[in-house]
Amino acid sequence: DAFDKLLTRVADHRPASPDPPGRAGPYMAELSLFDVHFGKLAWDGVSFNTATAETVYRDAVGALLDRLAGWDIERIVIPVGNDFFNVDNWNNTTAKGTPQDSDGPFARVFEAGSMALVHAVDRCLTVAPVELVWVPGNHDPSTSFYLVRWLDAWYRHADAVTVDRDHRPRKYIRHGVNLVGFTHGDQEAHRDLPAIMAAEVPELWAATQWREFHLGHFHRARQTVPRSTDEFGG
Repeated sequence: DAFDKLLTRVADHRPASPDPPGRAGPYMAELSLFDVHFGKLAWDGVSFNTATAETVYRDAVGALLDRLAGWDIERIVIPVGNDFFNVDNWNNTTAKGTPQDSDGPFARVFEAGSMALVHAVDRCLTVAPVELVWVPGNHDPSTSFYLVRWLDAWYRHADAVTVDRDHRPRKYIRHGVNLVGFTHGDQEAHRDLPAIMAAEVPELWAATQWREFHLGHFHRARQTVPRSTDEFGG
């Protein structure tokens, strides 16, 4: 109840958001910035902290939007969560209680990450309407839920922003003959994902030709030759 009241106050003090240009283009853009880990404190020759994460995230958004120049973008999808935050509570632990090295208090990290995402959405709105999709991670399922609730209130009067904060861990978006599934990737056997998609959204499966899952969680470099995807049963 207290959080709902806070959301109402935030919504009453929201900034105005720009209206995206009207376009009839056929393309959907996705800003797949998974595993940002806002608030993580680390050192490997270079310090990684909240300020670093904010800079890297904003620069990445700008670089991706620059790549969209010349394309007629109809919609922009931004998965939110996927370990956007490094901790899930005031004790600076993950959802399962694993302690984390954190850069500063929880409240300051939450504010910095939240405003970085607002900055990203506002920049995307200069290109096309924005769809925010909550994908809970293993580090931040509660914190990222607070974030999407807050974003829903922040943009409550912005018709060009929609927020999917459904509690299901897997989300699906159809664009033309394409079906994209979103999940963090830590809960399912990857070979089971095609069957899971077909079972959970059979109507979307039947109406599409190309189907993919976009995952986070796995922090490692990977190269597959000669293609960059894994295919299971088509």
